[in-house]
Parts: sequence; structure tokens; C-alpha cells
Amino acid sequence: MTCSNLVDKTLCPHYAQNQMIRLVLVLFLALINFACSYHFGAVKRNIPGAYDRVAVPVFKNSTPEVGVEVYFTKSMIEELERGHIASITDKDNAQVIIEGEVVNIQYAPGSANTFSNLPPDVVLNQDYRILLDARIQARRKSDQKIIWSGDFKGEKSYPAPVVTTPNLNTVNPLYNHSSRHQNIEIMARDLMSEAYSRMTENF
Repeated sequence: MTCSNLVDKTLCPHYAQNQMIRLVLVLFLALINFACSYHFGAVKRNIPGAYDRVAVPVFKNSTPEVGVEVYFTKSMIEELERGHIASITDKDNAQVIIEGEVVNIQYAPGSANTFSNLPPDVVLNQDYRILLDARIQARRKSDQKIIWSGDFKGEKSYPAPVVTTPNLNTVNPLYNHSSRHQNIEIMARDLMSEAYSRMTENF
């Protein structure tokens, strides 16, 4: 009796072998399909227009906070270098100039405490919020056309200086200045990472 005459095909000695071959083929095809989907689904990042020579001059600082533009400029250069999508050059040799501006920085009080030994209208803030706005644009050098632009907002909190004696003058202003700049530097890295992702996707 041949396997074709059997009512129960599982009794055929070649049945298990054939089923194993089918399973291996299905798994192999599924693996190829997954690999191809991953390959073709991956986004190749580029500067709009696929330019590969960019200049990043020091960003403009339109805020009273001196020196913060350096954090943003440095962070954008690091993102471009890490992505290996373009070489950083001077304006004379660049195809595209990436310009940035720190538009606004505000400091807002967060949560606060009142104390019985202080006047009733006096509160001590436990933390402050930094609210930051930045703008980035990519300008093609040949015709000065803006080929990409984006606005970015960030917010971050930091602990307020601690009053250690009843005398309010013991708050250390150096701590406040240092904390502001440390957190602005972190915000610059985060915002420029976002700017890089948005500027280079789907081009």
C-alpha cells in the first residue's frame, strides 16, 4: 500500500520528514521577509537635498543668559558628527549652513513652602522651572534658500538654593547660576538631538 492510499497520512513513514521540510521552508521564508522588511524599512538619514558639507556657525543668543549659545552650537555639531551624514566645514566650503537661535529663556517658580518664623507674605521656593525656546534652520548657500526649519521648546526643573539659617541672605547666588547653566546645557543636548532627528528624517 502506498502513502496515497492511506486514510491516515500520519502513518506514512515520509509524513514526518515532509512536514519538517515544510516547517523549515516556512521559517526560512519568514526570516527572509523579516530581514527584507527591516532593511527597506530603515530610514536613511540625510540633510535635505542630501548635501554632505555643512557649516555650523555659533548660534545667535537673543536671551539675557550669557554664553548659552555655545551649548546649542556644540550639541548640534556633535549630533552631525555622530550621524556621519555630512562633514563639518567653514562657510566658504559649505553647501548648507545650519543656523540656530536661542530665542527665549524664562525662569518660573515651582513648588513653595511657608514658614511660621517668616512674615506671612514670604514663601521659599523649593524648585524653579527653566522654559526655553530655540529655532534651527538649514540655509542652502548657493541661493540662500531655507531648505528646512524648526522651532523647539524645552522645560526642566532644578532645586532652589537652600536657606540654612533664618537670614535670607544666606542663599548662594553662585549655586543658582551654576544650576541654571548645567540644566540649560542638558536641555541643549536634548533639543539638538530632536532637531537633528527632525531635520534628517525622510530625506
